[in-house]
Amino acid sequence: MKQEYWKKLEAAFEQAVGGDVTDSHPLDILHQVLDALEGRVLSFKSGQGPERLVVRIAARDESQGAVYRRTFVEEPYLQDAARQTLEELGWPPDRQPEVAAEVAVEPGLLAGGRRFVIEEVWPAPEKTAAALKGQACLTVEQGAADGSPLVIARPRTMIGRQADVYNQLGQPIRHNDLAFREDDDVSLTVSRSHAHIEFDARRKQYRLFHDEGSSTTGVVRDGRLLDITRNPRGLALMHGDVIYLGKARVRFEMVDK
Repeated sequence: MKQEYWKKLEAAFEQAVGGDVTDSHPLDILHQVLDALEGRVLSFKSGQGPERLVVRIAARDESQGAVYRRTFVEEPYLQDAARQTLEELGWPPDRQPEVAAEVAVEPGLLAGGRRFVIEEVWPAPEKTAAALKGQACLTVEQGAADGSPLVIARPRTMIGRQADVYNQLGQPIRHNDLAFREDDDVSLTVSRSHAHIEFDARRKQYRLFHDEGSSTTGVVRDGRLLDITRNPRGLALMHGDVIYLGKARVRFEMVDK
């Protein structure tokens, strides 16, 4: 982001905050939110992101919450900075998701070491997959994952271990929609950036792709294992397919079948 813009933003924050906060400065949180947004939108295709991104910021108490509401909710600082960031990533203004901020006193979130969460609001399924008569659903049958069962209502669905994936610098690089946990041996065989499912509107089909990791990705169909780990074209999924991600098992179904 341009240095001149940041200087103006920092001055505006300091004026709004004054001497009301001694830790977890809103400007530090803004930097972290923008880094997280950048990592999140890089997992979307340009023009195929959610309609809305809601940044829910956790405050320690009502006093801190009042400062955060003044800087994040009552003023458009976060929204303006998010627009700048998205434009730099190649997203034209008319295709950018709306960015909104909410502030709540949430000690539980802070206790887990998180200052905020980013929630995605996607278009209705008929907008994203209008060419398909029914919706697709993923149900975890072996392993433990957050988000199961998951109705697919977006062009690309990410699957892996942990909801958010970070690089060695601590920067977010991926968000998994179907996120396997790390509390059982089966789920641990799922890579953090294991696979994704993409909707092909022209062929009216969902395709499964292996992304990375030492564990394999395959589909059992009619009693046969179809290994797609080294297949860059992926595989078109059919109703009733059983997807194997390492030792984890996920069933793919069309919900109107």
